[in-house]
Amino acid sequence: MYKVMIVEDEIPIRNIISRIIDWEQLGYKLVHEADNGQMALEYLEENPVDLVITDISMPFMDGLELSRQIRKSHLNMTIIILTGYNEFDYAQQAIDLNVSNYLLKPITKDSFTETLGKIKIEMDQRFADKKNLEFLRKQYEKSKELMIDKYLMNLILGYSQPDFSMSEMEMGINLEANYYRVGVMTIKDGRESEKEFWGEDRPLLEFAIYNLTEELLARVDQDIIFFGPGNQICMIFKGKSEDQSEELNELITGLTDITLQIDNLFHMDATIGLSDAYYETGELSYAYQDAITALEYQVLEGSGKVILKTDVENKSSFAFNKFDKQIVRMENLIKVGDKENLQKVIDYIFSMIHHEKIDIEDFRTMLLKITITILKAYNDIRQVDDGEQDMDYTIFSQVFEMNDFDDIKDYYIELCETLSGRIKEIRRNEEQGYVNSAIKYMEENYSDPYLNLESLCKTLFLSPGHFSRLFKQTTGETFVDYLTRLRMDQAKYLLANTSRKMYEIARAVGYEDPNYFSYNFKKHVKSTPSEWRRKGRG
Repeated sequence: MYKVMIVEDEIPIRNIISRIIDWEQLGYKLVHEADNGQMALEYLEENPVDLVITDISMPFMDGLELSRQIRKSHLNMTIIILTGYNEFDYAQQAIDLNVSNYLLKPITKDSFTETLGKIKIEMDQRFADKKNLEFLRKQYEKSKELMIDKYLMNLILGYSQPDFSMSEMEMGINLEANYYRVGVMTIKDGRESEKEFWGEDRPLLEFAIYNLTEELLARVDQDIIFFGPGNQICMIFKGKSEDQSEELNELITGLTDITLQIDNLFHMDATIGLSDAYYETGELSYAYQDAITALEYQVLEGSGKVILKTDVENKSSFAFNKFDKQIVRMENLIKVGDKENLQKVIDYIFSMIHHEKIDIEDFRTMLLKITITILKAYNDIRQVDDGEQDMDYTIFSQVFEMNDFDDIKDYYIELCETLSGRIKEIRRNEEQGYVNSAIKYMEENYSDPYLNLESLCKTLFLSPGHFSRLFKQTTGETFVDYLTRLRMDQAKYLLANTSRKMYEIARAVGYEDPNYFSYNFKKHVKSTPSEWRRKGRG
């Protein structure tokens, strides 16, 4: 089912549009109705759809401006414009905005049904093209650029490069940039029916997802994409602007669109770990480790989304390279509070030590590595919680006095689980701190008409997606709902206790357009501003 949103300010017309069509029979699901372009954009910010049906003439934001805003972040969204304007310039603007159809009112059920049928065929064809096995087989054979993949893989893994017969320029690799980020995508298997469809052609599915990712990243001309270890899809993003926050927001928007498209097309959860910024190509291996670390946090953040390393962990990945893979994983699991997998990793480490039959000095070295990792995780607590007590370091001498292998293992499991629980508690407090800071910022700046999710997240140094999850989880409201309620509460106070004019109150609570303020006030308070003022003074 394709998700549909209707944007129409006239309620009778909106009701007709929503009721005359048997949406499910045509392969659609009507998920939302908006009164104007502004309300539609607020909904799309957290709820992408496949098809937008919008009027042109609406208050606050018309259909053409809505289409322009949609095209900035949702290039593949289909748009139908309904209007009574039979003028060439409107039609020309619609064409320039890649609007799929431009229909004149009044529309009939038959003509509207026919249009929706044609658009569904077009969308089905777009999706079918991406799933065409024969097409993918040919593309797969043409795209075996093993030398380039090997070169790039060595780069992100920190391995020395063998002698290549081709230079970077000859391979078409340009690594010049102001800074770099690495993204790593992993795919979680979807529905059984989807597995049966691909069967032995599973490698083609991976290539189809790779193709789709490459296509959607085409608008970012500073990216390199290749298959990494274990058929991970790896991406190197080259920063070219001094304003990293703006580029980062654009990058996260593009990557989020990729995860949504993969879910729509293949019913697979694509999770992308995204690194911090690094400034030398020699540091790309650290960026890659950042992205892998971010992916570890999907147990908390959930799959099918973009996870930014700095959203979940502020520490650099440089120190991780001192430890082997399992020790690094142990540290990550301590920090995310995943006690079940933490015990499994420690069990695995001690099982590996036992079966390898290492000598006593190597065994003590391994215990020292585990101890250092625990101390490092504890120091992370001290950096975010000044009230945390000093650790009694003498407890670590106990482990070197133990003579039973299983006692040593159980000792570390208990210690790690205790520390993990403490870190989880501190993380909750830290998240609450972000929300409290956001609320304070909104209370101090609600009169700013340009206050939005993106501008707030820049002040908090968080990505919009991560902050939205935190805010909704903590307050029970979305950012937009909370800000609107705050502005309405302030407006009610000013209406009841001052003689300021309506346009002055609108500006005081963050609305440049007094009409849009009145519209929002009535929608949320169930009373016009004038009625509320009379009641307040009555």
